[in-house]
Amino acid sequence: MAYIIYNGYPSMQTHIEEKAHLGLVYGYSDYMTLNDGDAVYMHVKSTKTAHIYWSITTDKSAATELYDNIDSSRITGGTQVNLYNINRNYPDNPSTILMNGVTFTESTSDTVLDKVKQGIDSKKLKSGMDSNDFLILKPNINYVRKIESFDNTNIISISLRIIEE
Repeated sequence: MAYIIYNGYPSMQTHIEEKAHLGLVYGYSDYMTLNDGDAVYMHVKSTKTAHIYWSITTDKSAATELYDNIDSSRITGGTQVNLYNINRNYPDNPSTILMNGVTFTESTSDTVLDKVKQGIDSKKLKSGMDSNDFLILKPNINYVRKIESFDNTNIISISLRIIEE
């Protein structure tokens, strides 16, 4: 925590709030509906050291995995999403690139940093998933987030914050 002066009084501030005041925090949020067996892949890469906070929630059974240091030849397609500066006094020009809907060829030799599944029996338990991650990205490394549904009409919500240093 850092102290800042706000309206003449000291105030405690989190790291993310401190960086937001400097225009170094970018955001993204979206939702989608996936059916049983559907998966979506998101590719993230930054030229800077970036702290990324993921929040993924679902209303039914699902799993998520985060793959580390993936060769770019195994990631194709997708749509670049617009990351917005959460301090609207600064421009939207992050060094981090986030691609949604990429095609990714998984391998048994992949390094998985994070693996979360919600539901004991994915066909019966519909309690949903809530995954909150924090990771400091190494510059110029490809990371891939996989989100897979185990039920039909599963609403997936994704929210992330990226702090660029």
